[in-house]
Amino acid sequence: MITKEEAAELFAYNPFKMEIILTKIPDGAATTVYRNGPFIDLCMGPHIPTTGMIKCMKVYQNSAAYWMGNAENDSLQVRRVALRRMRARMRA
Repeated sequence: MITKEEAAELFAYNPFKMEIILTKIPDGAATTVYRNGPFIDLCMGPHIPTTGMIKCMKVYQNSAAYWMGNAENDSLQVRRVALRRMRARMRA
């Protein structure tokens, strides 16, 4: 858990994360970040300790969406990955 102010310092280089921090996190509130090696991100988590634990995955969708749903904003990649279902299928 880090404060809104700490999150703003940590992600000052990223305008997308800054918009989330400034508009979605109430003043005086805390948020969660997760680290995987050198990668750190805003996330509700939890994450696995290492991606080496992932034995298989399947990307179900890959598409683009406009930032905050506004066509005037940048287009971002959106991915949906499922791991739980793959694990169940592997056991069957």
